[in-house]
Amino acid sequence: MKCFFLKNTLDNRIKGQYPQIKDVRYYCHIWDTPNFMGNIHFKKFPDDVILATPILDKKSNLTDLIEIWHVGFNLNLLLSGKLKNIIEKYIDKSKGEFISCPIIKEGIEYLDYWIFNGYGFNQEFIDFQNSLIKYEKHTDDFETTYETKMVFLSVENLKEFEKYIKVAQEKTELITIEKLILKENITPDFVMLRYVFSGLYLVSEKLKTEIESAGCTGIEFQPSHLSLNEWLHSEREKVYGKI
Repeated sequence: MKCFFLKNTLDNRIKGQYPQIKDVRYYCHIWDTPNFMGNIHFKKFPDDVILATPILDKKSNLTDLIEIWHVGFNLNLLLSGKLKNIIEKYIDKSKGEFISCPIIKEGIEYLDYWIFNGYGFNQEFIDFQNSLIKYEKHTDDFETTYETKMVFLSVENLKEFEKYIKVAQEKTELITIEKLILKENITPDFVMLRYVFSGLYLVSEKLKTEIESAGCTGIEFQPSHLSLNEWLHSEREKVYGKI
């Protein structure tokens, strides 16, 4: 099954303005409030979760997928009700949730926007043997030089990959899947993966077609078999034109 990374558009003509979000309204002291959304990572939000309100630049367009990198939003998706209603049909409810998150533009509040908070991953769908996995390790004199060295891992399966991840986390080192190869027996139309450099969220060709047919804006689809470098410096322009 063909899969595609669900990504924010790079076309400023579609976004209207980069960045789309100029500010965020917070309702707590974000660093020491445990139930603030930004302090909850890949877990279901509690009933008393404290969200934040994104404020769009006056030149920004109200796209169906909105790019936001501000503190608190982690890697969550910010999407319109239109896009939510499409994706929601394909999501395993045990792996993620939609939370109402109104946005503001020029003093007007738009209520039909949502955060997708995902917390269930499908690492079992990764073909580790054929994926390109990069490990940025500390050098022996890291404590004085802060230098790292890059090695590429040969990984047989998920269990072995998780062992590498555990070691890297203990040493505060970094492992990323630079080029993803998926197994052939994938059946879900919406998948979440961790440690993949190109992104978290993948959709099937069926779901991609439905999103495109509905005219949803602010979205680009990167084929899963391409590395981010291959996509940005070669293939993207063929699909979406120059940035």
